[in-house]
Amino acid sequence: MNKAILWKGGGYLISSVSVLLLGLVSWDGAKEHPGLQAALVAGVATSIIGMGMRFRAFLNGQRAKEANSRRLDRLEAALSGQSERRTAA
Repeated sequence: MNKAILWKGGGYLISSVSVLLLGLVSWDGAKEHPGLQAALVAGVATSIIGMGMRFRAFLNGQRAKEANSRRLDRLEAALSGQSERRTAA
């Protein structure tokens, strides 16, 4: 696993924990109001889901970069092999 994934994943994990802690602190103020409780739960949940989605998009981007790099390496190797055959002929 590369460092970029660890840093990005760690950042999103810390942000998720932070959202949970802020939600817990705010819960006391929303205790008397069901609408506020629902909004608080929805806010915490959507924030964490959003961070998960951003991390997933980051992982997909990393995989795409790696796949493109492998394709480029294969193409360069194939082109290099063709030029070697031409000079040998």
